Amino acid sequence: MQYIEGSRENVLILINKIQQDDRHYDFKIIAGGPINQRHFQNWSMQYQCFADGELEQMLNCKQIANNNDAVMRAIKLIKLFSPRPTH
Repeated sequence: MQYIEGSRENVLILINKIQQDDRHYDFKIIAGGPINQRHFQNWSMQYQCFADGELEQMLNCKQIANNNDAVMRAIKLIKLFSPRPTH
């Protein structure tokens, strides 16, 4: 799963690149639209692999696509993998 933020133009350019990249498959946009504030402005990219059905189980839903509650849960889940500042 990827959560992409930025200007509409930059997001569309990135989505096009992802769709053209053979390393990405089964591409689906599960939600989109403007946001009030960025959730991950200090991030670049991070990779986390989930087994089939694992993400749906963690989000407590059968389907993520077009499910606003699942999308908000996914954002919270992604934040768990956020790099923590080291002091």
